[in-house]
Formats: sequence, structure tokens, C-alpha cells
Amino acid sequence: MNKRKGFTLIETLFALVILTTGFFSVFALLRKSISVTTTSINQLIAANLAQEGVEIIRNIRDSHYVSGDDWADVLISLGTDGNCDDCEADIENIILEDKTDPYLKINSDMYQYALGNESIFKRRISVSNDGSGLCGELVIPGDCIMIEVDVFWNERGNEFTFSAEDYIYNFY
Repeated sequence: MNKRKGFTLIETLFALVILTTGFFSVFALLRKSISVTTTSINQLIAANLAQEGVEIIRNIRDSHYVSGDDWADVLISLGTDGNCDDCEADIENIILEDKTDPYLKINSDMYQYALGNESIFKRRISVSNDGSGLCGELVIPGDCIMIEVDVFWNERGNEFTFSAEDYIYNFY
């Protein structure tokens, strides 16, 4: 009897197919995990930008309080009677104004509209003093401002949005 030692051509091809399938699966998994990581990072940045938008409005209210102004001055600075739809403000320029929807720019780890390289993010801030949301249910409508912040960005052909909503009150 003649016993052969080694692999036949079919066994070798079968092993090669299994190894190739394994390598492609690992590469597909790596590609997907990198994509998910990038999306998660952008969602975290968007959440922080939305929170910053809320804090900018709080800062406007608190600055007026420290200056001795009254609630009416806060409403005037936030737009006509405390209403401003799709406005923009950043930490460097805390004046709320309606603009042409530019991208935020990043400059030394800070997002702003004036300086830096254009980022993928857009932020829109809306404030209303018309008693909408919880303002009409919990307090006197004129003593509450609803803040809505939306952050938009495009990634790999998909549009993403992160939204935040908060309320500030007249504690004067």
C-alpha cells in the first residue's frame, strides 16, 4: 500500500477558501467598527455643541441679571419679545442673531463662527417666549423661555441631527 503524506490540491484549496473568508470577515468587522466609532465621536461632539447652545442662552440671561437689568431686557436681547427662530450664537459672540446657516469653525478645540477651519457641524438655536412646551403648563408663560438647539452634520452621505430642549425662568 502506498500511503501519501501531505495535502491534496483540493484540501489546499479548501483551506485557502476558509482562510480568505476569515480574513475578509475580520476586515469587514474592522471597517464597520471604525465607521461606528466615527459616528459615536460626532454624536458626542454634537451633544456638547447643543449643550453649549443652551448655556449661551443661560449666559445671556445671567449677564443681564448681574448687570441689574430686568427680565424685559433679557427678552429684548433674545429677539423680539424673547422669540428667535433658527438663530446663531457662539461662545465668543453671545449675541443671538439670524444668519445664513454657516458651518461652525474649529479653532484650537473651540467651535465658533469667526475663526478656524470649517467643521462638519451647523448649530441652530431657537428661543420662544410664547408659552409653548412646559412653559405654558408649569409657570406664567411670560416668565419662561423655551430653548431648542439643533446640531446638524453630514457623514458618509447621511444627515444626522442632535436636538436638545431646555427652559430658563424669570428668577428676578
